[in-house]
Amino acid sequence: MESTVKLKKVFSFALCGLFAVAMAMSAAGAAFAGNWQDKYYAVSSSGHGYTWTPSEYKEDYTSSWNNCRGASGNHNAQIGAQATNGGTVNFVSPKYAWWINKADYMLNNVKERGYSWATLWIDGPAYVYANGFWSPDSI
Repeated sequence: MESTVKLKKVFSFALCGLFAVAMAMSAAGAAFAGNWQDKYYAVSSSGHGYTWTPSEYKEDYTSSWNNCRGASGNHNAQIGAQATNGGTVNFVSPKYAWWINKADYMLNNVKERGYSWATLWIDGPAYVYANGFWSPDSI
């Protein structure tokens, strides 16, 4: 009888440990969730001084990432939020000064303001051009 009770305790302890490990792995996986894979962009304006990337689904509350690899010169970059893919752009980040070879995180409030889509908005001279890699989420 006593050995059965001990066996049940050991089994219960092992089951709790297994559950704790499963929960920890689930939480670790959630930390790496998001649309953080870099997407190549190459955008240019037609004389109106601004352009933007195609919309990307924003999965979490992290900063966006921009790595400018080429440009017509110094320009500004900011994150626009959209309710739908390709919808009306609402600015939800500071306007950042950007240049060739600048790579950095961009704070934004896409998810905080209830939007699901993001775009990288570029503005500058009338014929602004930029290319590089960006992602709406980050690790």
